[in-house]
Amino acid sequence: MIQKDQDRKTLEDILLCCHKLSALRERFGDREAFRSDAAYQDAAAMNILQIGELAKRLSPEFRAVHTTVPWRSICGMRDFLAHQYTRVDLDALWETIDHRLSALIVSCEKILE
Repeated sequence: MIQKDQDRKTLEDILLCCHKLSALRERFGDREAFRSDAAYQDAAAMNILQIGELAKRLSPEFRAVHTTVPWRSICGMRDFLAHQYTRVDLDALWETIDHRLSALIVSCEKILE
C-alpha cells in the first residue's frame, strides 16, 4: 500500500510540473518567443527534467500497469537534458511542450481519478 501512495504522490508532482510548463507557455508564448528567450528555455527544460526524474521514481509495477504513458521516453528526455544540456535541440524541446505535454496531463489526470 505504501508503494501505491508513493506512486500517487509522485504522479501528482509530475502533474504539477506539467501545469507549470503550461503556465510558462501561456505567459511567454509561442515557438518564436521560446527560441529567443533563454530564461523561458531554461525554465521549460528544468520542468521537463524534473518530470523525467519523478517518472524514474515511479515503481516498476506502476509503470507496467500504465503503459499508455511513454515512461521510457520521458526518462530518456531527462537523461539527455541532464547530460547534454549544452547541446539541447530547442525544436525538440518545443515539440515536447507543444505536442506531448497535453497528452501527459490528460493521462496523469485519468490515472489519478
